Amino acid sequence: MVWYFSFKILKMKFKTIFIYILLTFSLSVLGQQNYPKNYFQSPLDIPLFLSGTFGELRSNHFHAGIDIKTQASEGKRVLAAADGYVSRINVSTRGYGKAIYITHPNGLMTVYAHLQRFNEEIESFVRQHQKSRESFEVSLYPEAGKLPVKQGDVIAVSGNTGGSGGPHLHFEVRDQGGERPINPLQFNFDISDTQSPKLFRLKVYEIGPAGNIRGEKEIPIALDRDGIYKPGVRGKIVIHNSFAVGVQGYDHQNGSQNKNGIYRVAVVHEDSAYYSFQADGIRFDQSKYINAFIDYPEKINEGKTFYRLYEPPHYKLDAHPEKHNRGIIHVEKNGDYTITLEAKDFHGNKSTVKIPVEISCKDYEGDGLEGNIWNYNMSNAVSDQGIRASLAAYGLYENHAVDYAISPPCAGCIAPQFTIGSPDIPIHSSLMVAFERERIDNNYPRQQMVMVRHNGDGKWSSIGADDNSPIQLMSYSKSFGTFSIKVDSISPRITNLNFLDNQTFDKAKVIQVHVSDDFSGIDKYRATINGKWILMEYEPKRSMLFFTFDDTFSAGENVLHVTAWDVCGNKTEKTWTIIKN
Repeated sequence: MVWYFSFKILKMKFKTIFIYILLTFSLSVLGQQNYPKNYFQSPLDIPLFLSGTFGELRSNHFHAGIDIKTQASEGKRVLAAADGYVSRINVSTRGYGKAIYITHPNGLMTVYAHLQRFNEEIESFVRQHQKSRESFEVSLYPEAGKLPVKQGDVIAVSGNTGGSGGPHLHFEVRDQGGERPINPLQFNFDISDTQSPKLFRLKVYEIGPAGNIRGEKEIPIALDRDGIYKPGVRGKIVIHNSFAVGVQGYDHQNGSQNKNGIYRVAVVHEDSAYYSFQADGIRFDQSKYINAFIDYPEKINEGKTFYRLYEPPHYKLDAHPEKHNRGIIHVEKNGDYTITLEAKDFHGNKSTVKIPVEISCKDYEGDGLEGNIWNYNMSNAVSDQGIRASLAAYGLYENHAVDYAISPPCAGCIAPQFTIGSPDIPIHSSLMVAFERERIDNNYPRQQMVMVRHNGDGKWSSIGADDNSPIQLMSYSKSFGTFSIKVDSISPRITNLNFLDNQTFDKAKVIQVHVSDDFSGIDKYRATINGKWILMEYEPKRSMLFFTFDDTFSAGENVLHVTAWDVCGNKTEKTWTIIKN
């Protein structure tokens, strides 16, 4: 059930606008459902301290769970939060790394990610499939009942695998068949939190007659006393009479100084919610709308993350219990007003700031866009001098001026530089960029060519080659920018780390091999002992392959052979003789 509030702002009787940015645990404001509050036990048997909260603002997505600290180390026991069965096991070098998915009788699912290793039964099941497929990376879906678990069973030990930035357990609860992560804090986990959120800056976005942002004002905020903030500047701030609001801040819990996300954000007028964000549940297919929810240009250009309470025309995030007029507040009469903001976290701790402003109507006309306009609800494309770019309809969140330029090749490039749009314009679907063969210096092997995007720091990064044919080299990009083509002719590097050729192993149990690539990146690898495939695990963060001795390694001389390929097909092979007593 969703409540919507309608306000006749043009007929305001009071000269004060109350805008509350609420981050609060409140069943009266929808979003939360009547879940069984004590159904799950803690997934760890150590005190719970969070390094990340649900709905936190991450790169290109909302955080889908909570990150639980594991005392800065790996190897903590991970427990099944409730009875159920293992319905999925994923082993990847990216993302969640090693992860377990458990389906429970009430239809909910729990996820345990970045694991170091599984328990003996699950580990044996996974290794059978890895060996049969001759692949470290696998995604498995055991039949219901194949791997049953009881609440409190040890299912794994914690680790730092995949895209993890340090040892911790990523824990999720999902509903809707696993498609919608929901906030685990709704299940009464024992987390101490008596600290108020911290606020740093307010932003006022001035809205023109076409309904898009025409100007903005950033207002610093200073702490006055506990939980009470005030403007960090003196004097009145003049703003346009149509505006929306954003705020920069974070929350943290007792015993942890991590800058965690905010639970609920709402604009409230005359004590009623006007436009809100609430981190109770966010579907995976809507998570990328974070790039329309945050102040994307501010994030890209200044590294600041604002909760922006303004909704562009293309926006489908079902995390707004209250919505009105896309978050745009219109005030008919000029004069003095006070903007009041409140911040509350999931546990009800509150911070408040009052901002005096002066409302003044500005003479904005049209949408202010000039140049080559790309419409958000249409497919858009450019083609010039054998270079093309296109973006599907609804690939933008709102209309933008998207200009392009073609310039001579850079040092090391074998095609012109193609600049399109600006990196601070967010896109929802990938941008297709293609260079026809006539625009590429073809004095190099075709398979070694790769498209590159300029990083803005003088360096180029590979974005691959989705179509590398005699006609064109085409790839997809997650952002606008400057593109060209380079050649990767350098093979990966393979180095033995903890052993020497013809070395005798007595007590060591693990073989470690360093594997890396200078540009396009490692694509695949293969390792054998005496010609038989072996399971070498790959940890990209450390550029390391490692093998734990098993019965594949027999007594006497053994030949270890490792091959690695990069994305452009360059290959390196190394062979060592290892003697085992």
